[in-house]
Amino acid sequence: MKLFEYMGKELFARYGVPVPRGRMAASPAEAARVAEEIGGPVVVKAQVLAGKRGKGGGIKFASNPQEAAEMAGAILGTALQGYTVETVLVEEQLKIERELYVAITVDGTAKKPVLIASARGGMDIEEVPEEYILKVHLDLCLGVQPFLAREVSRRLGLSGSLTREMQSLLSAMYKVFREKDAELVEINPLAVTGERLVAADAKVTIDDEALYRQKDLPSVEERTRLEKIAHETGL
Repeated sequence: MKLFEYMGKELFARYGVPVPRGRMAASPAEAARVAEEIGGPVVVKAQVLAGKRGKGGGIKFASNPQEAAEMAGAILGTALQGYTVETVLVEEQLKIERELYVAITVDGTAKKPVLIASARGGMDIEEVPEEYILKVHLDLCLGVQPFLAREVSRRLGLSGSLTREMQSLLSAMYKVFREKDAELVEINPLAVTGERLVAADAKVTIDDEALYRQKDLPSVEERTRLEKIAHETGL
């Protein structure tokens, strides 16, 4: 089961992963209220279970509440890759200096969790040349050890306080992965902003077979409109 971005970020926040200030909105007026609460420039992001939202017009920037309402009005009700946009996430615009990629997922062949990291964030990991990707298998019980977090930081060009930030972040991501029976916990991009690392996006996929253990997680309908019709007709 895939979680919407806002759900993933709410989960991240509970585990101590830094996320931008923001809240959901289901109407232009609500988007304006959220933008006013945040203050300053915001980003309005369509909440659909699909990638490449920016290329499809599902991510827009606004400098004030009025613009946030206009951007939300332009996104809500539109279709992105077969999904109708019913809600948007309005959150603060980050001053991003660098975009990184970090994820923990399952390597089915090795039958182990694998940590994936790259200094080339903001791109689909499939588009990044192999030589720019770091992959490390994790011990299921030990998780992300401090020495590994330091090595990841070094390979991504981080130092000083950002190394400590990375260590804390990777540890929290692994806790989400283990405790929530996740198949994927991904941050792309992981934003470097000053002396902070912030999850500018969140992608979390939960193992369907373990949902009975995750009573606190919401139920998410993943089918598009056409997929729903096909399912209802028995196709």
